[in-house]
Amino acid sequence: MSHPERRSTRLRALAALAAATLLVGACSSGKKANSTPSSTSGPHGRINISDGQAGAYVENFNPFQSSSQLTATQGMIYETLMFFNQNKPGDIQPELATAYKWNSDGTKLDVTLRSGVKWSDGQQFTADDVAYTFGVLQKNAATNAYGLPLADPAATVADPTHVTLNFSRPSYTDLWYALGQTYMVPKHIWSTVADPSKNTNTSPVGTGPFVLDSFSPQIYKLKANPAYWQPGAPKIGEVDFTSYSGNDSSTAALAAGQLDWAGLFVPDVQNVYVKKNPAHNLYDVAHLFQTDLNPNLTKWPTNDLAVRKAISDGIDRATIIKQVYSGIAAPASPVHMVQPAFAKYVAPQYQGLSFSAMDTAKAQADLTAAGYTKGADGIFAGSKGRLAITCLVVQGWSDYISLLQIVKQNLAQAGIDLEIQQVSYNDFKSKEARGDFQLVIDNNGGGPSPYFAYSNLLSSKNTAASSPDHVATTNWSGYSDPKTDQLLADIAAQPDDTGSQAMADYAQLQAVFVNDLPYIEVVQAGNLSEFTNLNATGWPSESNKYAMSPVWQHPDLGIVAKTITPTK
Repeated sequence: MSHPERRSTRLRALAALAAATLLVGACSSGKKANSTPSSTSGPHGRINISDGQAGAYVENFNPFQSSSQLTATQGMIYETLMFFNQNKPGDIQPELATAYKWNSDGTKLDVTLRSGVKWSDGQQFTADDVAYTFGVLQKNAATNAYGLPLADPAATVADPTHVTLNFSRPSYTDLWYALGQTYMVPKHIWSTVADPSKNTNTSPVGTGPFVLDSFSPQIYKLKANPAYWQPGAPKIGEVDFTSYSGNDSSTAALAAGQLDWAGLFVPDVQNVYVKKNPAHNLYDVAHLFQTDLNPNLTKWPTNDLAVRKAISDGIDRATIIKQVYSGIAAPASPVHMVQPAFAKYVAPQYQGLSFSAMDTAKAQADLTAAGYTKGADGIFAGSKGRLAITCLVVQGWSDYISLLQIVKQNLAQAGIDLEIQQVSYNDFKSKEARGDFQLVIDNNGGGPSPYFAYSNLLSSKNTAASSPDHVATTNWSGYSDPKTDQLLADIAAQPDDTGSQAMADYAQLQAVFVNDLPYIEVVQAGNLSEFTNLNATGWPSESNKYAMSPVWQHPDLGIVAKTITPTK
């Protein structure tokens, strides 16, 4: 099971993209998939989706919330200004905006909006809505999940289709966050909301290809937006999101042909799923993230570097890749970069660096050198107590649970007692964000260059300690270091993040991951998506990666949903 939030891969030339104006006409996403035409005119047909959330759905369509909103919110109901196709470096496509241009120092971003777009309640989408949306982020830190450094005012409106975003510092590397990860909301509705960060928004009004039709804790349904701005899209008339108790029940539904799109962990997917119905069953693999054990750096024992080193040294990563992921996952990068996508960013001293094989002796030596003593039960203890560590995992996420069972056996040999605690998805996200854990297992990554993952995971502004609500946005471990913050700021101020200064900064950031282990990498995730072409065709594939295929990937799921074509 893959965490439904993290983003990854990269753009080849941020400098060229930052300096140039992107001039494009009508959005072309509807013609990217080779779909089988249907003879029925207008949106029709239905698909059923499992997004991997176990248990009952909680009605929440707030696009400002980074973790608790329902999957369909970002991409299907609410849209971004541009779409960044992370499968193809440099592929940025128009959505609600058609062009953008930076000023000379990267502090102002002029954006041209698409004309003729309407909100699903019939009112016009204008630059005032864009300015309002960014104003919310500037005024309410809890809504600014990526810490966009917006000035006051956050945006200046020139006319209904032209708006300028204002930043307090050079912000070239924030292009993806601003245009590709910020979801526009209607000013005429949200300006009456007392606190946009807390509103559950049960009657969402967006510009996206779908609108909410009905909701229940077991299933919520969307229907095609009849006033959608893109001609001929969407083609599907209804999209249902169905909740299951966990991987076993959702996998059974997939095998029974009850699911059209899923992001499930299916061991040996070719034999277990595809060969069951080779004429119709399909799958795709996306390499987006690292699967990490996130240590809490604010609490013992995981704030002790010796303990983190012992955990890392004691893990049998090769067995996990083989037994849990059937070879779909890849070896993790010690510098926390998805490979080979980010290979050119790896500093010379770390080229070819990999995690060594499981080394129980070294793990025990790490602990002994730090003053821990092995007890009669084989578990080390120190002045603060016995090394018994609890790792949180979401109930029903069977791949993570299987992975942790191997890690538990590994660490027992190393002298660490690992307890696996399964909790609900909502409880997991709450505990992770508030730092109420010792270890959690999660997918980490993000963005079209390494800067995004590094900023997400290392920037002190993304910690719970920096949040007025004491809720972390992306820096789950609580890592905080002024020098690291400055390195991130230096990269953000450079229009070319492959230049010599940026690369020198990246090298120092890589040293943080290698030497300090603020996150303990386990594997490079292979994120599976399963499809059937019984009810719809035109899904992303190895030969046609017009969007990322995981159903939880935002806003890609909206691009996919408005591209596929019903078969009947």
